[in-house]
Amino acid sequence: MVSQNPIEQVSKLNEEVNARKAAFLIVLIYFLAFLPLLPRTSYYRGDERFYTDAAIRMVQTGDYLTPYYHTGRVRFRKPILVYWIIVASYKVFGISLFSSRIPFLVAGCLVLFFTYRITSVLFGEREALLASAILASNMTVFHTSIRSHPDIIQCLFLAMSLYGFMNLILRGERSSHYHWLAYMGAALAVASKGGLGLLPVAFSLIFASSCKGVRVRELFKGKVIITSAAVALFWFVAISFKHGEAALRDFFLDQVGERLSGSKIYILENAFLYLGGLLKELMPWSLMSLIVLVRDWDRVKGLYLTKKKEVLLVAGWYLSIFAIFALSNIQRARYFLPTYPLLGALLASVLMEGEEGRSSKALRMIERWALILGMVGGGLLILLGALLDLRVVVGGMIILFGSVALHRALFQRGHLP
Repeated sequence: MVSQNPIEQVSKLNEEVNARKAAFLIVLIYFLAFLPLLPRTSYYRGDERFYTDAAIRMVQTGDYLTPYYHTGRVRFRKPILVYWIIVASYKVFGISLFSSRIPFLVAGCLVLFFTYRITSVLFGEREALLASAILASNMTVFHTSIRSHPDIIQCLFLAMSLYGFMNLILRGERSSHYHWLAYMGAALAVASKGGLGLLPVAFSLIFASSCKGVRVRELFKGKVIITSAAVALFWFVAISFKHGEAALRDFFLDQVGERLSGSKIYILENAFLYLGGLLKELMPWSLMSLIVLVRDWDRVKGLYLTKKKEVLLVAGWYLSIFAIFALSNIQRARYFLPTYPLLGALLASVLMEGEEGRSSKALRMIERWALILGMVGGGLLILLGALLDLRVVVGGMIILFGSVALHRALFQRGHLP
């Protein structure tokens, strides 16, 4: 193994430190930019009331185990953690639309953070910076970050779990810190939205068993697993004692029973919708990656050969989510939100390969000025939107995030401010 000389090591370290600073800046801007949107009723979505109404009742009655509809009927269709998160926010900030939503914006910021960390494990620091920008500019991430809905919370805990397992499997880490992230992340995902939280555990164990040199038994830590299982199952056990098996039956119908009814032709419809959505939901990054695939196929193929295990992990995670929701009779593009951190990582890696393959100075100059114009244009849209419409602000933020991250990743390697 050839070691790097000291100058290369220092340069790489500076690049990593500066990339982390830039990623932190993206997260900070994301939080500050969307914070003013939280109290606005124009972004209200009807199913927010399922969680806010129940949380308000919990604060008023002191019954923190039983969620209710506004009509007074019990609601066991989703687990308890999201209600508790909203209740905690009410305790701190009082009951308001802002306090109902602030935890979800924080969760969105943490999704960006874990996207960065996941990508750094899979592909590297420069790719990680771009991946965090890809997620920050995604409309599904935006919409789920400013509403009281469990999707972004579930995405956060699934990403946390995957990050823990990736370090255990790909990096050979044996610190209990990563075991806690892996299993407690899965447990909190179960406590947030149900059975999908078990997927990172099952997927990671299967993936690890297919990797040479990985001892699957080293992924287990008894104390961690027992504690995580207790966290995941606590509410289900509690409501079964308090309300009987009818409570669990209501939950099961929402998670499985009602999702599989009807003509199975919807499976083909779902497959078409979700495969097409893979391109649509990650625009413009998915389109840019397709261009790189066509233009620099040999380099991208080289990425697969050098990072085969990582690429297969991303593909396997996406296909696992696809297989689950293709069988459901409800079509929602946001169900694929848990795949976005890993897909963002892969797209960033493909785009970086395309950048490495560029040889034309004229093309580099055009790209540089296009990104500078994007930064300026994004800033102007933000200022203009503050006077006209907040949707213009959102568009400006997306352009600004993408332009800044691409410019830093492509043109300021090792010299990030």
